[in-house]
Amino acid sequence: MKSHAIVSQPTPVLLLLTPVLLLLFGSCSESSDAPEPAADVQVLKIDLQYGFKDELNTFTQILQKDLVLDGTVTVPFWLTSDEQDQILQKAMGIDFFSLPDTLRREPGVFISTPDPSPDLLRLQYGSQEKTVVWYYPQDPNDTQWKALLELRNVIVQVIQAKPEYKILPAARGGYL
Repeated sequence: MKSHAIVSQPTPVLLLLTPVLLLLFGSCSESSDAPEPAADVQVLKIDLQYGFKDELNTFTQILQKDLVLDGTVTVPFWLTSDEQDQILQKAMGIDFFSLPDTLRREPGVFISTPDPSPDLLRLQYGSQEKTVVWYYPQDPNDTQWKALLELRNVIVQVIQAKPEYKILPAARGGYL
C-alpha cells in the first residue's frame, strides 16, 4: 500500500496576504520608540530644595540630583497617586499649611562655608499653598522642626525608592 502525501501549493491570495500580515503583526511588538507611560496627575505639587543642590519639583516635573564634583543631573520626574497620598497624609498630620514661613537657625550659631542652608519645601494642594524655608542647624527639641524634618524625610524616601532615581549616577565627592 502506497501512502500519498498531500502537497498543497500556496494560493495567490495567501502569497499576497503574507507580507501584509507580517507588517501588521510585526509592528505590534514593543519598540524603543514607544511613548513613555503618562504621568499621574500631580494633585499634590511639591518643590523640595534640600542638601546643596538636590531638588524635586513636581510643578515642572523634574528631579535634580547633586553629583557634587560632577555637577548635577536633571531628569523628568513625577509621583504616583499613591506616593502623593502618602506625602499628603504626612503633611496634613503635621499641619504643614499652618507652619511658620521661616524656621531660623539657633541664635548665636554660625556656619562656615559651604552652608547647605536654606532648604525649602513648597506644597500646593487644591487652593492651599505654603512655602517653608529653614536654616541649619535647628534646635533638635523644636517640635515644628522635628515635624518638618519627618515630612522632608518621607519625601526623600519616596524619591530614593523610585527606579528613576536608582538609575541615576552616584555622587562623587562630598561637602565638608
